[in-house]
Amino acid sequence: MRRKILFSLIVLFTCSFGISLGAFAQKLNFGVIAGAGLKEDFRPFPPLFSPGGFAAPPIYQPNPNSFIVGPTLDLTLTRHLSVEVDALRRSVKHTNALYSADGSRLYLYSSTSTEWQFPLLVKYTFPVGAMNPFLEVGPSYIPGGSGSDQHGIVAGAGVDIRVRSLKLAPAVRYGRWADNQLRPALRNQIDFLVGVSQSSTSTSPSAFGQNLSIGAVVGMGLTDDFHTDVRFFQGIPASKSFSQSKSPVIGLVVEFQPRKNLAVEVNGLYRPLHLTDENLISIPEERVREGQESTVTVLTWEFPVLAKYKLPVAAVKTFVEVGPSFRATGNLNGKDPSHYGITGGLGAEAHLRKLKISPTVRYTRWEADREKCCGTIPNQVELIVGFAFWR
Repeated sequence: MRRKILFSLIVLFTCSFGISLGAFAQKLNFGVIAGAGLKEDFRPFPPLFSPGGFAAPPIYQPNPNSFIVGPTLDLTLTRHLSVEVDALRRSVKHTNALYSADGSRLYLYSSTSTEWQFPLLVKYTFPVGAMNPFLEVGPSYIPGGSGSDQHGIVAGAGVDIRVRSLKLAPAVRYGRWADNQLRPALRNQIDFLVGVSQSSTSTSPSAFGQNLSIGAVVGMGLTDDFHTDVRFFQGIPASKSFSQSKSPVIGLVVEFQPRKNLAVEVNGLYRPLHLTDENLISIPEERVREGQESTVTVLTWEFPVLAKYKLPVAAVKTFVEVGPSFRATGNLNGKDPSHYGITGGLGAEAHLRKLKISPTVRYTRWEADREKCCGTIPNQVELIVGFAFWR
């Protein structure tokens, strides 16, 4: 597990700087993508009757139109070739029904959950005028929990339409997912999506006409990841769960500045959370010895969207920032971190030629976890340093 985490950190850090350094020679544009699923999300299950005569609840999807929305990044390499990366938030609906042994339905209930999809697509465009058809293909990933991560391949076709300064990109995508019994979704997925961005002839990174600074963020948490919990056996402490180390933080930073002292910053942060279980007593017949430890890792991806106000002070600008944060999770190991919070921070910004360095202390108040035992600590403090390139 630690090797996988280290590999992920290296890949993400390398990609961050690869984009930062290479983007200025190409055309990098940010936008928004939204749409809906055209197929059911879950495959139905036949009733599985228990010895008591009741059936386990099958899952099915009567309404296939899952709403999809998220940011999109497009890097133009040549006149025909580009690379697109999306972070798609998808509302997944499912219905559970409980049946008796004679086949009659006892009750029915529906619920909606949220998942994130991250497709990385290579696009080939046929430039013919105001409407340019394109084909796209690439891998996609859905972080899950307890082994329910999903990997697949996505292919699509669409058309780029220029409407004054806007670029609209309606497309139909087909996704083929690897079979995973822990995530009973359909393996074949069809979506209709529309990307919206602002056309630009500049080679500087931009979003809706605004130049961007892009780069990498590294740092670490200053507070524990999980609450400490002690479990008792026959009135004596038997085991303890606690956070043994502070979690690392690494990811991407994108910032645009619509006003002289006002900016908007968006981060995509990878943050693994660690929880350690320690035995406080020995039980020889159960092969449990005192002091024995085991550590699990819960993977999280945080997406703060922050408004920043900069105070010009000589060569170093101090700033304050505040805004909402969103959190996607995977590899849950029985945990369920909350998904929404509010973030505030205080930092300083210094320029070294085209490189901008921004050390920042941030505080995030997360919504409380639904799980009461050994949940994540809602008050999170971290020290991060951003390295971005400004043009």
